[in-house]
Amino acid sequence: MSFFLSKLFRFIFLSPTIFIFIGIFILYFTIRDRKGLSIFFTIVLILSLYFLSIEPGRDMILKPLEDEYPPINISNLKEKIDAIVVLCGGIVEGQPVLLENEKSYPGPFTTYRLLYGYFAWKELMVPIIVSGGRPFMSLPEAGADVMRSFLLKLGVPDAFIILERRSRNTWENAQFTLKICDENGFKNILLVTSSFHMPRAVLAFSKGNVNVYPAPASYITEKHPYNWTSFLPHSKYLFDSFLGL
Repeated sequence: MSFFLSKLFRFIFLSPTIFIFIGIFILYFTIRDRKGLSIFFTIVLILSLYFLSIEPGRDMILKPLEDEYPPINISNLKEKIDAIVVLCGGIVEGQPVLLENEKSYPGPFTTYRLLYGYFAWKELMVPIIVSGGRPFMSLPEAGADVMRSFLLKLGVPDAFIILERRSRNTWENAQFTLKICDENGFKNILLVTSSFHMPRAVLAFSKGNVNVYPAPASYITEKHPYNWTSFLPHSKYLFDSFLGL
């Protein structure tokens, strides 16, 4: 599936846009006096919106993804890892207070991944490949350039940073990064991304000639028991649910 079609599918079916389509169906069947179908789609709309907006519903979608690859002990991987690969998780256009003279800065998921990559680098002292291009040409710069600037400010020497600027999604992250690994003789990589994103990332990188060590950088779901507030709809849970989808 092309990049454009995959993005179109995501914005239509894997986002709140689907609720708008259900609402259109309800309106259409109401106008056509199809009361049974109107009631059916109204129930579907209410139940799906409620399920995706509560903590247990969110967790049913995200937990299987986040639990597939457990946290990894970096200190056990010394002398085993040839390179650290950090995948971009979005950048934000604009100049933040702490990053002077920058056109944009890492989004929350990218920041978590970069911080994890930084601490892994301090432990392993191997090259860091930052992977991320410009999914949309309106972005001022590639994600990899933003990630490089962030790592430099953390104190990582530029000589340790390798840029992959061409990718627009996870599959291209793997395609172009694996080519860099082949060119540099990297056989064992520490793959850093968000825990919910790790299953797809590992699948993409499994197509290459490298050994992948998954290193989940952050988690969304929590381990606490549910209480009555867990069953109240919240916009955060709705966002997380669609993120998992």
